[in-house]
Amino acid sequence: MLYILKFVSRDAKIAALEKTSQETEKLIAEARSEKIRHMDEVHAAQKKVADLESRYCLLCFCLMLGNVIISLYHLFFRNLFY
Repeated sequence: MLYILKFVSRDAKIAALEKTSQETEKLIAEARSEKIRHMDEVHAAQKKVADLESRYCLLCFCLMLGNVIISLYHLFFRNLFY
């Protein structure tokens, strides 16, 4: 009788371990999926940052060029009227 009880107990332990293992595998799969989703979001954000930095540099260059043109006009008109 004790032998049967140990056997049933062992089967119950094995079943519980298998269930726990399946739940753990499911959690790991969900974590991997979430990690991939977060990595995609980070990649998209990094791409947007790079695009905005590029635009910023272009706008700074255009502003600098505009300032140079204004300075040249000032010099030209100052020399023209004086």
